[in-house]
Amino acid sequence: MSVTAGASGPQRQHQDDESPNGDLPDPDENGDDLHNEVKRLRREVQEKDRRLEQLERIVADLQQAIPQPPMPKHDPQLTQAMLPPLPQAGDL
Repeated sequence: MSVTAGASGPQRQHQDDESPNGDLPDPDENGDDLHNEVKRLRREVQEKDRRLEQLERIVADLQQAIPQPPMPKHDPQLTQAMLPPLPQAGDL
């Protein structure tokens, strides 16, 4: 990192900010690049949002198309019938 003194005092320049020939990049060009990148990313997000909405509609349609079995009401006798029998004292 080099330090140069300018009219407004010392300024730091990062080597990453310098072009191969040692000049600083054009700030307007860098601003335009950033602006274009932001616009591209916004378009990409909008496209992904549209695709997500399409997929959510597809999933909702499929869920409606698949018949759902009715949920049985809680029946204690049915619950007991589904449990395995408890071991008896003579079985141990």
